[in-house]
Amino acid sequence: NAIAWHPLRAEFHDPFHGREDLIRGLLRTVGDPRERFAEDYLRVLRALRFSGRFRFHIQDETWQALRESRNHLHALSPERIREEMMKILSEAPAPSGALSLYAVSGIMEVLYPEVAEAATYTRGDPPENLWAHSLLLTDLLPPKRSLLRLAALFQGVGPPQGGREEGQLPEGQEDGSRRREETAALMIRLRFSNAEIRQVSELVEVGLEPPLSLQ
Repeated sequence: NAIAWHPLRAEFHDPFHGREDLIRGLLRTVGDPRERFAEDYLRVLRALRFSGRFRFHIQDETWQALRESRNHLHALSPERIREEMMKILSEAPAPSGALSLYAVSGIMEVLYPEVAEAATYTRGDPPENLWAHSLLLTDLLPPKRSLLRLAALFQGVGPPQGGREEGQLPEGQEDGSRRREETAALMIRLRFSNAEIRQVSELVEVGLEPPLSLQ
């Protein structure tokens, strides 16, 4: 709401130079970013979603305040956290932009530690990082299949016990039932419906792979 339009006078009111920011591809808060985020910490997640979807650069001061705010995100209701993620998966042509920002900001580790853990594991020969695999899948799937994209994001949830110490998941060692259980627990925490939990957790158990022509 930093830009206003007067319909009778046909005038823009842009006291904070928002149009210039749009042209430059810059995302920032109005005023002190720490104060703006403290007013509603959901703005942290919205900043990541907008930046990822529209490929905007987050202003340095806003980025720093965003990262400092991450430990306050537990104050948000599970429903609001869930809806922000589903907007990323249902609206963005390539969700990997916002999801990568979740990861590098440390927010994935706070809100989705089960997903963040996938970045530390590889599988196969040559080794493939589970996080990179999940990002590729989310981008390949269409926005209208948001639950399928969610299953792709959760591919790295629940790696088998044998791969934890060395960070390597040998071929064929993945434990599908364990992935299903941990995915279901994560989705219960975020208040998904029973039907959504069943659909996504079963997909995660089976596993998703990109088409051979795109691997």
